[in-house]
Amino acid sequence: MIYKAIVAYDGWNYAGWQKQVNAVGIQEVIEKALFKINRKETRIVASGRTDAKVHAWGQVFHFVPMDSMSPHAYFQALNTVLPKDIRIQSIEKVPDSFHARFSVQSKRYDFICTTNAKDPFAYRYKQLVWQNLDIDLMKMASKYLLGTHDFTSFCSSRVEADKPKVKTITKIEIRVEGQDIRTIFEGTGFLRYQVRMMMGTLIEVGKHKPTYTPNVDCGDYVIVINAAKVEMTGNKLNTEKYYNHSGFFGGMRVRTAKEMKEKYPEEWVERAIKGMLPHTRLGDVQRGHLYVYAGSEHPHAAQQPVELKVKG
Repeated sequence: MIYKAIVAYDGWNYAGWQKQVNAVGIQEVIEKALFKINRKETRIVASGRTDAKVHAWGQVFHFVPMDSMSPHAYFQALNTVLPKDIRIQSIEKVPDSFHARFSVQSKRYDFICTTNAKDPFAYRYKQLVWQNLDIDLMKMASKYLLGTHDFTSFCSSRVEADKPKVKTITKIEIRVEGQDIRTIFEGTGFLRYQVRMMMGTLIEVGKHKPTYTPNVDCGDYVIVINAAKVEMTGNKLNTEKYYNHSGFFGGMRVRTAKEMKEKYPEEWVERAIKGMLPHTRLGDVQRGHLYVYAGSEHPHAAQQPVELKVKG
């Protein structure tokens, strides 16, 4: 016999869904509550995991109940034992073939941003942004995330190497609700930190901040020419410093941005671009796909590179 439960929770005080070694997860709290009710260990299986401080309205999990307790009895008992920030919404009996994880049809993740710094709830339930965002540009950029892709560049580097990184995003909807911006992601599933990283990218687009992302699947090689013509704004040419160490005693060298630009323009631009890349395994691959040249000449004509025009 299998019972399906729907739970809602305020995740602010928790380290996500999964049980943790040095922190408290939602799963651990619910399993402890079931232990008090059943007087034995009862494992629960969820439709998916949530990250630290993420909230949920309708997360599904299933468990094997005691024969003597009805769904309604579990509903009342759990909501009595559980803390007030974790609330069971419903419990029902389902066929034995049901599995909270493998029976999933779709998952939805809402991310709310706000420009209202005076809202006392913003810091706990919303992402505060300090400038107005270009919503139309964000909507246009979101279309590139739709479909089935390898989302390695949008997940934590701590995700297991053998875990599939290909996910399907079926819907991204961006709504303006007063001073709030609600972005709805729907798909077959999400990697660790995937939604946060996709949302962060869309926010950067909305700020008109240029980002360097060759390809979601990292299939492109990027050639940068005329590095010697790149300019740096403000007084950074004299104040920005670059450090190199030979690995030997006394081998530290310090150069200003001006010196780097004049003597080593390729390295100067390459460092700037690489600083924008994620510090993940995919970032290492992307760095290997980057070639920078001081002038307009390059040895890649046989590959017929396509010019990418970036609006200033």
